[in-house]
Amino acid sequence: MNTHYGDLHRLRERVIPHFPPLLEAAQNAILQAVNDSAERNAQALAVAMNRWREFGCSYTSAYEIWNDEAKFRTILWSIEAIREWRASGTLDIAGERYEAELLSLAEDLVHDLNAFLFHYENGGYPSRQTLGLLHRSLAVVAKCAEPVVWERSMQARYGRRVLRIGIASQHFNDVTRIHATSDLTWASTAGTVLVHPRAMVMVLGTRPFINLLPTSPKHLARLRLSARNIYWYTVGLASPIPKLWLLSYGGSRLRRHRKYENRLAGLFLYTLNSSPCGASLDFSWNLAEVKANQERAARAERQRQQALRG
Repeated sequence: MNTHYGDLHRLRERVIPHFPPLLEAAQNAILQAVNDSAERNAQALAVAMNRWREFGCSYTSAYEIWNDEAKFRTILWSIEAIREWRASGTLDIAGERYEAELLSLAEDLVHDLNAFLFHYENGGYPSRQTLGLLHRSLAVVAKCAEPVVWERSMQARYGRRVLRIGIASQHFNDVTRIHATSDLTWASTAGTVLVHPRAMVMVLGTRPFINLLPTSPKHLARLRLSARNIYWYTVGLASPIPKLWLLSYGGSRLRRHRKYENRLAGLFLYTLNSSPCGASLDFSWNLAEVKANQERAARAERQRQQALRG
């Protein structure tokens, strides 16, 4: 395992520190556009975006994006940026210029890491040992590569194990006592990006208190967190094949992500095809309308196919 992942070290060093934090740039771009917009849903979108930004760029499983327009537009903006980068050969963000070679290296990293994760998901590498050694690195790589994966994954499955290991790494950080008081961060040349916030907060070495996260328990919180830590420690030792066993690291977030990843990829593609020029900053539509329109279009296409066969 260490040797296999270590083979990716040079590629990671060429990509991770230098790759633009596109989700953070997208959040800023959308907030700026919202402030200049008179559309009726702009204010609600600004509130949702600011609430999400308290947790950095975390909580972007397919299910969470599917149900949150701020997150949906953020990933959509990132996909548009990747497409522009690929088409023009350069990408300019926040006064920095990024060349096409960096995007190509990022795609190579996704490809090679996805091959490594094939062995992880099929039980080749024990889950607790793998995440215990590598979860901080894996969480950062997954967040860095997230826009690249979604951009390439809209019409064909590409690199999705990278997204899944990102969710599993965040969950491992939450449920492992020695890691729960530390944020997962990405040190980029553009600044430090919060990948996932800590589950517990320790002040001056005192007993930690519970951070208010979307996944934090609301009742009997400390008791439930202690039980959760013990439970996931046991599961981590016993889990042989993360791909097959429902109780693998990632928990309910990962299970829901698996259920929605194909649906979300299709929704991204439909939205971009319906509004190809700057869809993420077009506030004339909302997420509920896009889902309804996609469903009507899919129904009409099914009827057309049936008529041709009939």
